Amino acid sequence: MSLLVVGRFANQSKVVLEAFQSVTACFSRFVSARGSIRIAILCFCLAMSAIAVSLGGYSVLGIRHAGDLVARTFDESLMSINYARAAGADFAAMRVASSHVTRQPSARPRLDDEIDKLAKTLSEDVTIAAERSQSARAAKAAAKAKEAANAWVAIHRRRFQADGTGNNEASAREIDDVDQLSNVVNQQIELLVNYTAGDGFLFRQRALAAIKRDLQLNVVALTVALLLSGLFSWLLARRIIGPVAIASKAARSIADGDLNADIPRGSSDELGSLLAAMRKMRDNIRKMVDREVAQRRSAQARLSDALENSREGIVLLDASGQIALVNSRASEFIGCSSQLVHPDPFRVEQVPSDESTGAEITQRKVSRDVEGSASEARLPDGRWLRVSRSPTQEGGVILVYSDITSLKRQEAELHATNLRLDAALSHMSQGLCLYDSEARLQVVNRRFCEIFDLSPELVAPGMTFEEVGLSVAAGSHGGQTVPDLLAEREKILPRHESGNYLQRLNDGRVISIGHRSTSDGGLLVSCEDVTEQQRAQSQITFMARHDDLTRLPNRTLFAERIEHAVAEAGRGSGFAVFCLDLDNFKQINDTLGHPVGDGLLCAVADRLSACVREIDTVARLGGDEFAIIQSDVQNAADAERLARRVVECIGAPYELNGHRVIVGCSVGIALAPGDGMTREMLLKNADMALGQGNMAVFRAGDGRKFAEPPRARTRSSRGHGQGRVHSVLSTHL
Repeated sequence: MSLLVVGRFANQSKVVLEAFQSVTACFSRFVSARGSIRIAILCFCLAMSAIAVSLGGYSVLGIRHAGDLVARTFDESLMSINYARAAGADFAAMRVASSHVTRQPSARPRLDDEIDKLAKTLSEDVTIAAERSQSARAAKAAAKAKEAANAWVAIHRRRFQADGTGNNEASAREIDDVDQLSNVVNQQIELLVNYTAGDGFLFRQRALAAIKRDLQLNVVALTVALLLSGLFSWLLARRIIGPVAIASKAARSIADGDLNADIPRGSSDELGSLLAAMRKMRDNIRKMVDREVAQRRSAQARLSDALENSREGIVLLDASGQIALVNSRASEFIGCSSQLVHPDPFRVEQVPSDESTGAEITQRKVSRDVEGSASEARLPDGRWLRVSRSPTQEGGVILVYSDITSLKRQEAELHATNLRLDAALSHMSQGLCLYDSEARLQVVNRRFCEIFDLSPELVAPGMTFEEVGLSVAAGSHGGQTVPDLLAEREKILPRHESGNYLQRLNDGRVISIGHRSTSDGGLLVSCEDVTEQQRAQSQITFMARHDDLTRLPNRTLFAERIEHAVAEAGRGSGFAVFCLDLDNFKQINDTLGHPVGDGLLCAVADRLSACVREIDTVARLGGDEFAIIQSDVQNAADAERLARRVVECIGAPYELNGHRVIVGCSVGIALAPGDGMTREMLLKNADMALGQGNMAVFRAGDGRKFAEPPRARTRSSRGHGQGRVHSVLSTHL
């Protein structure tokens, strides 16, 4: 069997080598026929892959064959010997058990079972040893050993059965047979072991010969593969290395800047295409370089023109502090002061004015960061420059000079304007607060703090609207809080609307507060103390509707009160209109003088006000004419009682400037709604009744225009023999 395996493996190796040689020949012809380097490289890779596959396949077959040899050596030889020796051990155990049966008849059943089990195990071991044996004679010896073991078991059983019959001659003969069979079993097992060992040795020798042959074949195949690889490599290098060297030389020339180097034309393969592409690339690079040079020259010319015509002075200092580039504008500035050129970008110094040096350099640091710094310089002619310094990558400095004279002038003007504005804010009569779009205080003047009696430290820029309101509430509004003040404002001026409203402080002052929205979303709050204006306005309003002398309502307010009473009368409430005229007032005024006359009118006004109720109205219509509106009149008797009380009150003596004065009055009365429901009609009827005098009574609707009621005349003397003044009551019902 082993020889068959070795022969089969040798045939397979020959087939592999022949296939490899044919494939290699085909690849060689294909590469020679095709002109593409890619195809050549592909063929080379495929050939190397085929060689590797062939060698690998052959090695796999050799390894597999070696594995088969190892498996046969162990499984079929060593294992067969092991099982044969196990069978011998089983038979020895059977003989020991048989001898125990003779000495211990009582244990016979147990020992018979043990012998049967050992016989079965022996049979299985012999069978396995025969199956794994390497030759027929070993299998034959195994069969004989198994047959003899079975015969031994049969004789053993018959012998112990014959012991019960007492036939000693038969027992002796069976003992001889058992011994003979035992020798046969042992002999056949030994033969089985020897045959198997001998077969294993022969198989080993044959396997070593086959392995030696495989090694020789592997060496031959590896040598052939190496030769073919070298051949393919030589062919590939011949087609590639030469053109690649030419292309590398051309590329190196282009890289060194030699754009006029000659690049030969190649073949039609990829290397030829590469050379053609490199030639085209050289031409394109040459065009690009020419175009770039032209553009750089043009850009340099434009840059030079821009630098020369720039309003900024530009100076470039190298790492050593020497001027590398300067334009005409910078030359002009440097000519005025050489101190402007400074390589240190962060040095700040001040050189005082000196006509001999012609320079006054006041450098003030404006900004300083990682990228550069800036300062300001003033030239002797009064111009101001902004000097910006920026470091370069080479360690130098770029200086840029900008003329900021106009900017400085504007800053000075702005500063002056701010000063004037501050002065205006400080001396204006109005308090001012300016808030930004986030309701934070930006500007506040002194007058604002004065109006609300606040310390200037309590109101500072940056405070919120509510914080300022809290300070105001604490200073001038007592128990009021900021929400109370805002609620008061909302009642008068809705949120986000511009307008003015009045606010009264704890000390009685009245402040006019104006809110104006700014264009940036902020708020302008102005405050003005209008206490005097409000007082004057109230006085003007009062004087427009009241008599200057007596402080009573004048004709205008009296007319409004009549209109109001007429409106109330329409809802069922009656009233009466009284027209009063002082008797002989002109004589008193002319005799005693205007001060006495004015005092008399004021006293009469006071007495009339004392005669009426709070819901009634007393007015002076002019001269010595007075009028009364009596509200809530039920009948004519109510009006007549008031008229008599008025006549009696006015008729009482007056002490005026040392003069005792007695004056009478006439009263005309019109009742509403009976005597009219308009202001004109009521005043006309009351005046008509007043004109009758001597208690003349006009009754509306009785067919007579005038009638004479019972007369009531009072007489009283004026003091100091000045004569008498009569008081007449005329009632118009």
